[in-house]
Amino acid sequence: MMKVVEKMIPAEYIEKAKENKKTIVMVLAVIGGLVVAAGIAYLVYRLLKPFDADDLEDDDFEDEEDFFAAEE
Repeated sequence: MMKVVEKMIPAEYIEKAKENKKTIVMVLAVIGGLVVAAGIAYLVYRLLKPFDADDLEDDDFEDEEDFFAAEE
């Protein structure tokens, strides 16, 4: 089957297609590397960021208690 294709398509077009395939693979490899580097940087940031317990406090509960006390 491949010999039939090689007879129909000139060799220079086949070589260009192989070069284009290599280019696409290289571009995707670079993009993948950048994504991995960004992911590692984000994980390091999350690990080194200090934990702030004040962010977890919810003052809404105090407001609700005052609201229910006023109704009685």
